[in-house]
Parts: sequence; C-alpha cells; structure tokens
Amino acid sequence: MAKSQILLSLLLMSLGTPSLSVSGGPQKPVPAAKCSGWETKLVANLSSPQTFPQFLKDNAQTLSALSASCVTSFHTSVDRGVLATLLNALNKVYDGLNPGTKQALYNWVQQVSQTQNATKPPGPKGWITVEVLQVLGRFILQAPQSTLEGIVGNTDSPLCKLFKNGTDIWDRLYDLNSGQAELFLDGFKSCGIDVTNQTVFSKLGQLTCFFDRVASKIRPADTLALVAKLKTCTRNVKDLYQKLISGKKNITVDDVMNMGESAVGLSVAQLKDMDKDKVKQLLPTLMNVTGWKDSQKKALLDQLGEVTARNLSSLGYLASGIEVKKLKTMNSNDLLEAMKNKEVSKSTDDMNPVQKKTIIQEVLRNKSMDETLKDIPPGLVSEISAASLKKASNASLSLDFLNKSFPWNKGQALIIVKKIWKNLKTKEDFNKLTTAVTGLTCGIIKNLSMENLRTLAQNSNFTRDQIRCGSKAYFDGLWAIKPFANLTNDDISQIPPSFLLFSPVLPDLMKVNGSVDCSSLVAVLTKADPQLLPLSSGRRNEVLNFIKTCWNISDTSAITLDQLAKLGTVVCYFKAADINSLTNTVFKAAVQQLNACGNFKGGVKQSIAAKIKSTYGSDVSAWTTDVVNELQLLLSVLERNDLGKINKTMAVKTALSDILSTLKSPQGFVPGDLDFTPDVSAMREILASIILNTTLPTSARRRRDTCTVVPTIDQITALGAASTSLSASALSCMSTDTFTNTMDILAPLTGLSLDQLTALKNKAQETFGTGIKSQLANLKRIVVAFNEPEVKSYFDAPDIDTLAASGPYADWVNTTILPKAQIIVGEFLVNNTIPSLGSSDLVGLGYFLCAFSAAQVKQISATAFSTAAQNIGTLQCPTDTMVALKDKAKEAFGDPSTWTEDTLQELGTITSALTASEISTLPNNVMSYLTPKSVSLIPGGILNQLSLDQLRNLGTENYAAVSSEQRSKMDASKLQALDENSGTRATQSTSNSAIINNLSLSLCLSLVLLAVLH
Repeated sequence: MAKSQILLSLLLMSLGTPSLSVSGGPQKPVPAAKCSGWETKLVANLSSPQTFPQFLKDNAQTLSALSASCVTSFHTSVDRGVLATLLNALNKVYDGLNPGTKQALYNWVQQVSQTQNATKPPGPKGWITVEVLQVLGRFILQAPQSTLEGIVGNTDSPLCKLFKNGTDIWDRLYDLNSGQAELFLDGFKSCGIDVTNQTVFSKLGQLTCFFDRVASKIRPADTLALVAKLKTCTRNVKDLYQKLISGKKNITVDDVMNMGESAVGLSVAQLKDMDKDKVKQLLPTLMNVTGWKDSQKKALLDQLGEVTARNLSSLGYLASGIEVKKLKTMNSNDLLEAMKNKEVSKSTDDMNPVQKKTIIQEVLRNKSMDETLKDIPPGLVSEISAASLKKASNASLSLDFLNKSFPWNKGQALIIVKKIWKNLKTKEDFNKLTTAVTGLTCGIIKNLSMENLRTLAQNSNFTRDQIRCGSKAYFDGLWAIKPFANLTNDDISQIPPSFLLFSPVLPDLMKVNGSVDCSSLVAVLTKADPQLLPLSSGRRNEVLNFIKTCWNISDTSAITLDQLAKLGTVVCYFKAADINSLTNTVFKAAVQQLNACGNFKGGVKQSIAAKIKSTYGSDVSAWTTDVVNELQLLLSVLERNDLGKINKTMAVKTALSDILSTLKSPQGFVPGDLDFTPDVSAMREILASIILNTTLPTSARRRRDTCTVVPTIDQITALGAASTSLSASALSCMSTDTFTNTMDILAPLTGLSLDQLTALKNKAQETFGTGIKSQLANLKRIVVAFNEPEVKSYFDAPDIDTLAASGPYADWVNTTILPKAQIIVGEFLVNNTIPSLGSSDLVGLGYFLCAFSAAQVKQISATAFSTAAQNIGTLQCPTDTMVALKDKAKEAFGDPSTWTEDTLQELGTITSALTASEISTLPNNVMSYLTPKSVSLIPGGILNQLSLDQLRNLGTENYAAVSSEQRSKMDASKLQALDENSGTRATQSTSNSAIINNLSLSLCLSLVLLAVLH
C-alpha cells in the first residue's frame, strides 16, 4: 500500500470516520412499509376466511396496536364475513386504538361498502345500511356529521331499523359527542319513537346522557329511573340533573336518597326548603355527592347548623364549604383524623387558598412537619410554606413518598431535592421524583449520567431551563465517550427529542458528513414538543429549514401527504409563506396537526385564515357542521366578521360548545412569547349569539339594548364563560330566580366589564334585599361594583371568608376602585389588629393587601409574612406597597445577597421592587428562579443594571417575559447576554468545545498529511 494511502487511512481512523459514510446532505426519506410484524400476517389472513378467526384469537392482545398506515393498505375485496369478524374484534379494543387508526378503519369500511354495493345510490351517505351500521359498531362515531344526517330522516332509515332490530351499541358509545347524540335523538323522533318514554330510554345507553333538550318532557314518575340511568354516563351531567329535578316540589328524604349523585341538581331554593332534621338525616347521601356549587354548599351547611371537628368527617365533599373561622376552632388531631375520610380528603381540591392555609397552620400548631406530611391529602400541599417544609426530616421525604405524585410547586421541590438528592442514583430513583423533579438545579443536572438524563427528559414536569441544562450535560457526556464524527444513527435515535431541540450544537450536527444521515435527526426532531420553544425562537426556522433540506424540498408546495404525516407538529414552525404554498389537499390533511400548535400570530395567522377559506370555500355561510368540527380551535384564526357568517344552527351551536370545552387555559402569568392558548373570544360570541338567538352584538348595542334579550338559567348554563357576551342590559333583564341559580357562573367571571358588574350588583340587591350582607362571599367579583356608600353599609366588620371570596381579583388595585378596597380593609382591621394577622389572614386578603399603606405593611408580623409569602408573591400592587412588601421580605428572609433559589420562588413579584443595588447582589445561580411575572414587572432601568453573567443566567421563561420596552434600555452586549437564554444558543462558558476539538484535530492531521504527501 502506498504511503499516502496509509496516511489517509490513519487520518480517517483518527477522526473516527468510517471509510464508507452516508452524507448528511439532502436525501429523500425512505418510505416506511405500510405494515410491519404481525400486521403483515393480518393483511395476508384477510384473504383467508377459514383461518381468519383463529388468527384473530391468537393475536387478540396485539390488535389495539394496529397502525393507521397499515389499515390504508387493506384491500376492498375482503369477504363480508371476514370484515364483520375483524370489526367485531376491533370494537372490543376500540378504546385502546390510536385515533388515526379508528378513522382509517371507518374509511376502509366505507370503501369496502361502496365498492361491493355498486347498485346503491352514489355519494357519501347511500352506502350506510343497517347491516353496515351493525358491522361498524362504535366506529360509526368516526363518520362526518353530514354522513350521519344521511342515516336518519324517516321510519325506513338505517337508524330506525337498527333500533327496531335491538342492539346494545348505545351502551358502548362512550366517546359520543353532543352533536352526534342530538342528531341520533332527533332521528329517533322522525322514526316515531318517543325517547322520553321509560321503556325507550332504558335502551338508549349513553344517549340518555344528552337528554338536556328533552329533560323538561320527562314524566315526573320516570325522573328517578332516568337519574339511575345517568349514573353510567362518561360526560358531566350535572346540568342535566338540575334540569330534571330543579322543578320538583315537596322533595322527600326518600327522593334525595334515590337521587344519589343527581342531588347536585337541586337548586339553592330547594336546598333551603329542607329543614335541619332532614339535612342531618340525608347527610350520609349528601356527603358523597360531588360537584356542589359554592352557593349550594353554603345553603346546606347553613341548614345543617353548627359544624365542629367531631362531625367534620361526616361532611364528605361538603367540607370544602366550611368557613375559615370554624376551621380555626378545630385542633390538629381532629383535622388530620377527618382527612382520613376519602371524601373529605378529596374536598380539599375544591378549597380556596385561605381554607387550605388555615388547615395547614392549625395542624402545625401541635404536629411536626413529619406527622403532617404523613396524613395530609394532596389538595393541601400547595399551602405548605418553604419555612415549614424545611423542618421535615429527610426520612419523611423518602422517594416512595415522593412517588405519590403530590403537586409540589418549584419552591417546595427545591427544598425537597436539597434534602434527598444524595439518594438519587438509579433511573428508578429519578422516576420517583414525579412533580418534585422541578427542584433539580443545573448544578445537579450537569453531573448526572446519560441514562438518568434520558429518564428525566421523559418527565413532563421537567422545565425548559432544566431541559436546556440537561441538553448540554447530555452532549458533553456523549462527546466524552464518542468523537463527534463517530456518531451513528443509533446514537442520534437515543437523544431525547427535547434535548436535541435545545442543543446548542444542533446546527453543527445538521452539517456533519459522517455516519449520521439527516433523516435520523429529522425523526427525533419531529417528536419534540414545539411549545417548548418561544414563538420568536430562531430555532423554529432552523429546524424547519433543515428538514426541508434533508427531504430536498425547496418549498412546502412539494410536501406530500406521507411527508406531512412524518412532520407531526413541526408544522407549528411553518411561516406564512410555508402555509401559503401548501396545496389545499395537504393543508386539509394538516388541520389536525395545526390544531395542536395552539396560538398563531401575525402573518402566519392571516395565512392560515386565507388557506382555510381557499380550502373549505370563501363563502363561510355555506360551511356545514362538518367543516366546523374539522377545523376545531383553528376557527380562532378567522376574523370576527367571517366567523359571524357561519350558519347559526343548533348543530353548529353544539359543535362550538364541544370545541370550546376542550380548551384548557394556563393558570397564572404566562409570557406572551410562551402563550400558546388561542384567542377564542370571537368563537364565544358566536356561540352566545346562537344560544340567545340574537345577531352578533356590537359594543355600542351592548350599551343601549333594553330587554331584547332576557337570559334564562339554561342559556347562562350553556354559555358558561361565554356569558361575558351578555350585555349589561340583558343581565339587568334576567329574573331574580335566574340570578340566584346562575350566580356561581357569573360571579367569578374576569371578563365582565364594570357596566356588566354593575348590572349584576343591582340584580343582587333586587334578589337579596337587606340580606345581601350574608351573600357577599357568593358575589365574588361582583362586589367591586359597589359604590362607596354601599361598601360602607355592607362591609361592616367583614370576616376573612368574605374578603377571601373577592380578594383574588386584581380590580382592587385600579385607581378608581382602590379607595373602596381601603374602606373595606379599614372595616376589617376594626376587629383585627395588623400585628395579630396570621399567615392565613394574609393569604385570604389577596389584593386587599395592596390597599395597605406602607406604614401598615411595616406592622405585619415577619413570621406570618414568611409563611404567606408564596401567595403574596403573586400580587401586583401599587409601587409604594410593593416597596414596603420588599422591605418586609428583607426582614423575614435576610439581605437579598443571601436569597436562595427557593426564596425567590416564594417571593415572586415582590422581587420586582428591588433597587438596582439590591438586585445586583443576587447570585448568578439563582437568577433563573426569579418568576417570569416578577421579571416582567422590573423597571427597564433596573433590569439593565444586571451584570452580563446575571443576564446570561436569567433562564428561558424569564427571557420570554422581558418586554421590548425593557430590552430598549440595554446595550448590545447586554442584549447578547440576555439572548443566550433563548434556549438554543451556547453561552460563553459553554462553547462547543467538543466540536472545536474535533475540527482542530482534523485541521492538524490534514496539514500533516499535506506535508507528507508533498
């Protein structure tokens, strides 16, 4: 062998590069086989009617793993008996099937039926016969609404025949939605079937759970029979219970006992009509009922009379309605004993913070933290202060105890991990951390093994900052055992998707030409959650461009349906131009994936709206319910005027109600750059206009309307949070009975204007008259509308329960409302001296604490303050009050230079009042534990005083909370340091040393080789 060849081989070996490498450049993805493993045998057996039943029996345990891609390869000439046998088996594992597989199976049955019934009428509906319905079973719920409409309509329809043939399918439709149920029920009506007849509804299974529209037609003698039927419902039927029994008069003890869970439907008036003896007699039944509203609990507890520690256990779920002043009279033994009752324990989930804090403080008067932790229910954990938790022994915080998944917050988790981190060794240990995982600091994370890091990456509670730190630690560990250029596709496949997404070396990995091909990187990146990255993160575009390059796609117009499926939620990274270039066919297929993205802004939002109209038709008024159901929350990108053109049918109303019920809004402060919740306010207005049978109101009409709309109990119940769409005049026009029975819905709404709140206040005065003082706690946010004379009249020496009900609302710091808050505080302090206020009092005050003067804040006990700091740290008070609270924090926790990670988590927004000199003393390692809300409140001039190292350590979520106004105060070097927190850039102290070392080695050996060859 020539010397040059030997040296070349040595060079390749030193770089760890195989002589035969796969380029990391553009490649077309290798199409995956449609079926794999046992699925290939399934396809083969579809053609063997004799052996098929035995094959299904042998593979019964794996059927639920059937993939959608395999189903799409099924042939349509299948024997009818084989089809029926397979669908029967799949119906038994229906709940375990992937949603895409369910849809694919429905589509296959449609293709088979249309192919084999060529004589049937063409089109999407004519293929469904009663025989096909029997074969489909639960899979009928995968049909579009328009197809379902085709199986109803006359006495000879497939639906009527199916019912007359007798079937138990209705008992098994657990994923039935409102629109489907209403369509079936209307279909039965056209069959001449009276669904309100007991002999009929006893056969309707899950359909009875949607009897809201026919509840008033149920005969009184059949009510309890229907109530019994509703016990099998998988949806919340509390409102249906109310419709069934709210009009029932002269309710007996036997009636309530037979009602069971449905007793939650009893109105406040009905509950008040029960005398004390009847309530006591019914307590064993009432204590087991879940879902009581605050006003119902108050009515029952008032009727019950004195609540003591001795009878606390007998209250069950009603225990969440106990007033704080009564809880303060109970001793620790009685409280802990009551918590052993399952219903009482679960009731703590519905308690407000002041109730929880009171119980914790009362228990800790005579019990150690270890004893408390042993018997405390999960619902009370949030109110254990850092100071109290630090007193727990390491033994009480064992890994087995933590494995119970208590809802620890980050501050508590930090304390727990400091106590037990030396016991964390194996991946099983780290699995047991559950919610306490947020307490692992970067200092701990960066010293963990790659196996343990992979375990942590699977914990859904792992934060963005922890992922960022874990990503660097993982790649440092990888480089230590394998040269960069020696990575294999298997190495890439083992990288946790979130770590790859946040890796500062990802751009270099994308360029490597070695044994790693780009498709292996793409496979990992498509599994990463896009919502980990801020909306403005450059990494989003970086990932998308890499995938396009890998697949040799110049623009998204070339993306195929197969590639789209592989992209998953990477579609969330699409820019406006990417959306515009999609074909209508591909866009239609992408709708479900785009729905998972949540929020869209600017040009992307506009492009999606335009593409929706291009795909589904520009005439929005012609859209069917199928379109509404298909678009789901993606409807939120449409302009309000376009949404207003949607046909306002009952089917659309049902669809919108179902869609909005799926929306889960985040709790607390969320930085705009991390806010992925779509704005559904226009959708709620459309829903309201349908429910109220009105045209969409303008803001001007909201002010001037007079009783053109009179909201009913059913309407407000159906509206829920969308009740904010009701005008002030409409709210004024409701009856006092409607107000009483919907107060629990209306009183806490944060979206109501002062005009609307004033209308509700007037209605409350009309309803309760001189008894309004006893209802203040139930009025919640409505009380901010009282004028000063009313405040002085109603808030005569109020107790902490009254203040705690309306204290959570930030309205009190409004300059026009703050004077009323100060009057209320003054009345409260008549019987409560400031130095005597305990931590539960401070928690209960909420925003009323913002009405304290600086001198009053100074009188607060430092001990009580330290125990309530976590709650106080969520407030956003006027500047002078915040400064006073910060000074109190220094008294309670010491100088800011000594504040630890858990201290910053406890203090929250209070840290925003630190001066420039004070904030500059915070250690670098605690900076990411400032809360995002606190960071957003720090004046730009003071934030600018942070050192470069402090800014580099601010953290990803805090980085997202920095406003453009705050950034405008910083120079280029500070902005660069701040931007290192975006989650995808390497800091100065964490440069890509492994890559540099590899490149340096490559350069040196190349020079040597050139010299020798020369």
